[in-house]
Amino acid sequence: MGVRRLGRWIRRCLVAAGMIWAMTFVAVLIFATVSPSPQATPRPADAIVCLGAGMSRTQGWLAPDSASYRRAATCARLQASGVAPVIIFTGAGHEISSAAAAMARVASAQGVPDSAIVLEEEANSTIQNAAFSVPRLPDGAARIIVVSDRFHLPRSVTIFRMLTGLQVEPFPADPFIDGPDLGGRTKLRWITREASAIWLNVARGATYVVAGWLGVDAQTRIGWFN
Repeated sequence: MGVRRLGRWIRRCLVAAGMIWAMTFVAVLIFATVSPSPQATPRPADAIVCLGAGMSRTQGWLAPDSASYRRAATCARLQASGVAPVIIFTGAGHEISSAAAAMARVASAQGVPDSAIVLEEEANSTIQNAAFSVPRLPDGAARIIVVSDRFHLPRSVTIFRMLTGLQVEPFPADPFIDGPDLGGRTKLRWITREASAIWLNVARGATYVVAGWLGVDAQTRIGWFN
């Protein structure tokens, strides 16, 4: 009898988890589809942070229809309009090039001066994007603009605000839903991935807090979240 009750409890938990995930998926899809477009030029900030979305494992350059390329191009446009003096490109890559360096090359080709480009080439997750970008911000920075794809921004901004304590304004890259597939993946796969990543980050956040209570230093905890 105990085994049967345990089985029913497990099934109920799985059903509940599935329903929560499905609602998260729908919420991400709706946000990516119908959220209002931002103003053409956001308020001035101390820096723009451009989040990498990966790159081909066999190339050191970004295809024009890739997410990282579109994010870099968006940041270049914002910097040229005088929104912020510097762009921090963040994202690891592979032995050929980091995503940060590849995005920086896109921005440079679109007119962003070298003096306005800062690289962060170690981050392997959104949590690390935030943690590793902070030391590269200009002295006294209080307000930043985070650029990513529309579906990714709620999670990104939440993480940046929690880890940095700064004023963080989201700004979406060129259209996602009406644009090309990201990095060769379908839009459905990316939204599915994001719906899962939201709850993974909830678990990571809980782990981060509990480990902090147990005395684990912040640098070690951030290193767990590749």
